[in-house]
Amino acid sequence: MGDLFYRKHWTVEKPKAVILLIHGAAEHCERYDHVGQWFNQQGISLYSGDLPGHGKSPGKKGDIESFQQYISTANLWWDEITSLIPQVPHYLMGHSMGGLVAARLMETTSLSVLPRGVILSSPLFELQLEVPEWKDKMARLIRNIYPQLQMPSGIQPEQVSRDPQVVQSYARDPLISHKVSIRWYIALQKEMKQLWEEISSIPDVPFLILQAGTDKLVKPEAAERFYQQLPVRRKELKILPDLYHEILNEPEKEEVLQMIRSWAESLQ
Repeated sequence: MGDLFYRKHWTVEKPKAVILLIHGAAEHCERYDHVGQWFNQQGISLYSGDLPGHGKSPGKKGDIESFQQYISTANLWWDEITSLIPQVPHYLMGHSMGGLVAARLMETTSLSVLPRGVILSSPLFELQLEVPEWKDKMARLIRNIYPQLQMPSGIQPEQVSRDPQVVQSYARDPLISHKVSIRWYIALQKEMKQLWEEISSIPDVPFLILQAGTDKLVKPEAAERFYQQLPVRRKELKILPDLYHEILNEPEKEEVLQMIRSWAESLQ
């Protein structure tokens, strides 16, 4: 899955399906070890990796020259996985910023193999975190002078999950970054804007959107708007009322995983 990037595989012999999981901003793929193990128990292989500037992959933490680097990396992984295991259904899954990457991959790339389905977990289509006006103005003023200047992301560990162990682990994880560069912020804003402008180009592939109802990082309303505008025949939106942003790291995570499995099986 690309020699330049750290990657993680949770595989079984003769899998009945394969999932490519794209992680969110500031985190890394090893946080999904429990997800990989759970899917393995269902006879499903899970593949993931660290995006540029994340986890154990090269690149400055919290910085990116262009959002296209994330999309291109996901495209590379997808092509390799579908070539490596060609005879089974392939699913594309993205959490938070990884959901934006997955959606933009579908909008902008002519994939050689279309996913059997796309799964979005609390996708980052609009920020819930309010960026102070002064900070936004400052970023735009100096982006051409000092684009790699970094500022705190504003994400607090207790905002990601209601599980105290997850919160503690997030706070202590040395691979999680807590700052973002000005050009990363500008690139993200641009990509979220283009998501809505190019949504009509998404091919007719089934979508499952799982959105935390008590999300403190992204706006649940954006997931609902995306669902309404999504130009596909088979689509499903589930708002999970009490859950925080990381629905795969909440106390109800097994119920969420069961939802994904049941939906995927309904497509076969």
